[in-house]
Amino acid sequence: RTTLLMLVDAFIGPRWRSLYEVAIQEKYRMLSFGDAMLLDRSL
Repeated sequence: RTTLLMLVDAFIGPRWRSLYEVAIQEKYRMLSFGDAMLLDRSL
């Protein structure tokens, strides 16, 4: 795991894994390669 994914996990919990899978399927650019990242605990 990367340091950034560890930080995301600490912030929103294990739910990031399903979000990550959707991002891969939709061919989103994410994490260090994306343009921006919004993390919202309430979603």
